[in-house]
Formats: sequence, structure tokens, C-alpha cells
Amino acid sequence: MPSNIDCSKIKEFTILPKNGAFYLALSYPVQKEKHDLDINRALSIDLGTADNLTACVDTLGNSFLIDARAMKAMNQLWNKKVSTRKQGKSEGYWDKWLDRITRKRNHQMRFGD
Repeated sequence: MPSNIDCSKIKEFTILPKNGAFYLALSYPVQKEKHDLDINRALSIDLGTADNLTACVDTLGNSFLIDARAMKAMNQLWNKKVSTRKQGKSEGYWDKWLDRITRKRNHQMRFGD
């Protein structure tokens, strides 16, 4: 077990098969933190008509754009690789190479690497 996990506090564990590997999910109690929220402040998100651009504005007038073109391109490349690999094979075909590129794509989507 990793040193940052106290084994005596674990409530349950689950073994999850995912992308050709097994992952261990641990559940343990965490104390809730009290947050001081200002109900007069808000964030507005406009998804717009484009699938890859989002505008965000808060009540203080700060604004920023989220551009998802890179994520969309990564996903399209993954779809192309998967369809090329599975071409001419049965519908349920999956192998270790597909597992590897799927893990890589999921990591890139989560962490932006």
C-alpha cells in the first residue's frame, strides 16, 4: 500500500477491470470542509453554437475563453486509429495496442499532456 494511505480507515475497496488492466478503487471517510461562499457572485458559461469554444464571464466582469480544438483533434485522431485497426475484424475486436492508445488518449484528455 502507498505510504499516504492509512489502511485502518479504508471502508471498502473495489477492483475495476478497465482497458485490459485492473484498477483498485479505495473508499474511505473524508471530513467535509466548510466553504464560505458569496451568493452574490456567479459564473456564467455560454456554450454557443460552436462545439469547440466556450465563453465564461463572472459577476466581477472577468472573462475567459475555453478552446477545445486540441481535445477535439486528439479525439478524432484516436477514432481514426481505432477504426483503422478494427477494419476487417469482428465488431467486438480489441487488443493490447488499442488498450494502450485508449489509456494514452484518456490521460491526455484528463491532464492535457
